[in-house]
Amino acid sequence: MSALGYYLEDEGLPTVSISLVRKHTERTAPPRALWVPFELGRPVGPANDPAFQKRVLRAALGLLESPDGPVVLEDFDIDMPGVAGEPGWRSPIPIAPADPDTADLDALTAALRREFEQVRPFYERAVAARGRTTVGLARVAPAELPALVVSFFAGGPAGNPVPEVRPGHVMRYAADDLRACYLEAASFGDGRPSSLQLADWYWDQTLAGRTVMALRAACLAGSDKVLSTIARMILVPGRQVDKLPPETA
Repeated sequence: MSALGYYLEDEGLPTVSISLVRKHTERTAPPRALWVPFELGRPVGPANDPAFQKRVLRAALGLLESPDGPVVLEDFDIDMPGVAGEPGWRSPIPIAPADPDTADLDALTAALRREFEQVRPFYERAVAARGRTTVGLARVAPAELPALVVSFFAGGPAGNPVPEVRPGHVMRYAADDLRACYLEAASFGDGRPSSLQLADWYWDQTLAGRTVMALRAACLAGSDKVLSTIARMILVPGRQVDKLPPETA
């Protein structure tokens, strides 16, 4: 979108974009951009808050009146409402601690399956109550996701469940589906956790999150350039990668 802005401006159409990743916007240098400190997927803030969303849009459109240039990048320094979430929130899912050796793929798969079986009843109740789920990108049953994710430590499964895309994208789909199962399960209950609380729980406190983190590291150290690129760019959210020591990020 940043590059597209220049083409549109060459045709006489002023543009402004909203940036969720500031360092990328600094590199691409669009004509005008407003950086917002929100999560990916929420460029104008939280859902169902039109007043706050209008505030973001007005700030972005206000850049059209800026006398600066040719590149304008400003920060929207107000975090979106609800980021803090519910004080003291704890996941309703009683997950037993597990720390298998990621080099033993059979043991890792078995441990991840056991953890998933603890999550699955909560996930299934959530889907039944809501009538929908975001799980399904990898086109396998939820119970098959642990084995599918772990298979990518060894390059991927024997058969591609999504044959029209390359295996690296299936790795991402499987990791995204596994995370969605956990987050949909943990968010269904009496509490009102923020999306950041849910993300921290998943990445810091579940074997599933730690497994995907370890998979990212394994792909970065491997020789498959496609898997390495996908692992580095989109397998784990940047907020979680930023927590890693610099030598492992």
